[in-house]
Amino acid sequence: MIRSLFTTLVALAVCAGIMPAHAQTYPTKPVTLVVPFPSGGVTDILGRLVAERLSGALGQKVVVENRAGAGGNVGMIAAANVPADGYTLFLGTMGTNAINASLYRDLPIKPAEAFAPLAMVATLPNVLVVNPRTHDIRTAAELIAAAKKASRPLTYGSFGNGSSAHISGALLAVGGGVSLNHVPFRGSGPAMTSLIGGEIDLMFDSMPTALPQVKGGAVRALAVTSANRSSIMPDVPTMQEAGFKGYDLSVWFGVFARSGTPKPILDRLATEIQKIVAQPDVQARMRSLGADPFIVPTADMPAFIAREAQRWAKVVADNRISLD
Repeated sequence: MIRSLFTTLVALAVCAGIMPAHAQTYPTKPVTLVVPFPSGGVTDILGRLVAERLSGALGQKVVVENRAGAGGNVGMIAAANVPADGYTLFLGTMGTNAINASLYRDLPIKPAEAFAPLAMVATLPNVLVVNPRTHDIRTAAELIAAAKKASRPLTYGSFGNGSSAHISGALLAVGGGVSLNHVPFRGSGPAMTSLIGGEIDLMFDSMPTALPQVKGGAVRALAVTSANRSSIMPDVPTMQEAGFKGYDLSVWFGVFARSGTPKPILDRLATEIQKIVAQPDVQARMRSLGADPFIVPTADMPAFIAREAQRWAKVVADNRISLD
C-alpha cells in the first residue's frame, strides 16, 4: 500500500512537471511560418519581418514557407492539418480568416475552430491604380464614367480569387453601378505586370507593392480603400472622398497556431510576437510600407475576428459577390 501510494505520488509529480519543462524547452527545432500568398507580396513581407525577429526571440530559426493558391486557402488548410505543437504557425489575413468562409462554400475547415490566435501584426488599405498610358483617368469618378461609356466591361486585376483586392473591385463595381470583369492572378507581381503591359484596365493592389510603381510613374493611384488617407500617399483620396459612401476596407494580418497547442507555448508565442510588433523600428518599417501596427490583446482576437466574419458575410451576400 505504501509502495503504491509512493509510486502514485511520484507519477503525479512527474506529470506536474511536464508542461513547465515543455514550455521552457520549446522550441528545440526550427519553426515554420506558413504564408498563404506568394513571395514578394505584402503578406510575405510582413511574414518575413516577423519571422526574422521571432527567430532571435525564440533562439531557433523561423522559416517562412509560401503556400499560395485559392485565395490563401491552400496555405490555411495546410497549416490547419499539422500537429498542435507550435512548430507550424500561420500568418492569417482578413481574407483567409474572415472572408473566405463566405466565398468558398466547400471550405473543408472552420478557421475559428482550426486556429488559436496569437497576435495581430498590421493593418493597411488597398489602392486603386490605373495605367496612365492606356487610360487618361485621374479620379475614381472618371473611372466609373469611362466604364459606363466603354463598349466592353473594363477588366480589373487582383492578387487572387477571394482576396481583399477581389472584394475591393466588387465593391467598386456595385457602388459605381457598372460591370467589371475580374481577372485573378497568383500574386500582386503578375497582376501589376499585366496592368503595366496594358492587358488589364485597372487593379487594386496592396500599398507596399503598389507604392514603387506609383512613385515611378508606371501606374497612377486614384484612391485608397481605407476610411482615412494613407500617410505615405497623403494626396490620394479615400474611396469615401471619391463618392463611395461607406466604403471602408483595411486588411489586417495576424499570427495563429494550430488549435490544441499547449497553452504555455501559445502564451510564449503571443507574448514574443506582441513584443515584436511593439518595437519602434518594426513599426517604422511597417509605416514605410503603408501599413499600421495593429495591436490587439490575444484574448480579444476571437471576438474581433467573429465580428469581421459577420461583417464580410453580409457584404458578400448584400453585394452578390461570387467567385469567377
